[in-house]
Amino acid sequence: MTTHRAKSRIGGLVCASLLALAGILGFTLYSMEQSGNPDPVPGKAVSLDPYGFPEVDWEYWKSVNPDVIAWVTVPGTNIDSPIVQAHSSDPEYYLHHDVYGKYNVYGCPYLDAKCIDKGFESQNSVIFGHHMNDQTVFSAFSKFTDKSFAQDNSKVLLQMPGEKHILSVKLADVINAANDKSKRTEFTDDADFAKWYGERMDSADMVLDTAVPSRNVTFVTCSYNRFKNERTLVFASE
Repeated sequence: MTTHRAKSRIGGLVCASLLALAGILGFTLYSMEQSGNPDPVPGKAVSLDPYGFPEVDWEYWKSVNPDVIAWVTVPGTNIDSPIVQAHSSDPEYYLHHDVYGKYNVYGCPYLDAKCIDKGFESQNSVIFGHHMNDQTVFSAFSKFTDKSFAQDNSKVLLQMPGEKHILSVKLADVINAANDKSKRTEFTDDADFAKWYGERMDSADMVLDTAVPSRNVTFVTCSYNRFKNERTLVFASE
């Protein structure tokens, strides 16, 4: 009898401990999700201008993290996020840290460290963001190989302090992450860029526009359709 009660008590303690652990993990993941998907003006309802750009409190975000350089919004999707600048000293830091600089599995979308000198003046500005199971961060970009989806959601709103740019999705390409040529940021001249862009167009899984732009923004996220280490690249320009 005593042994049975002791076993029952131990079982109850184990069960309670597991429930407590599950609660802690659940709260931790919820907190990470909230921090990984912040509002443009914390504590206020989102306000949009006539073109659909959300109001962003740049002063607040710069005080939180000087690496914040832009905000990207894709109407019709869950993409609505700050963009930070990565640094060569730790180029993948924001894969595992949020905009607040805290460890977070959601990370924060970031501009490639190779673009730090020219920023969005780079001929190809490459921005990385996670594909999360809850369809947040850059998950929706993995759907742009579907031409119908791309046509319905082709507008990308990219804003920086004092600047607003309406981009249009032109191409989407599924690659092996080891293919660094698809994510080039530097070119010898306009002809070199045009040649590279044409090659990307030729290999693309989805094409909406065949014109070669003077500059391009590439959004990169993981996808899980064909092979291991897969990435979907979405090319957008004005």
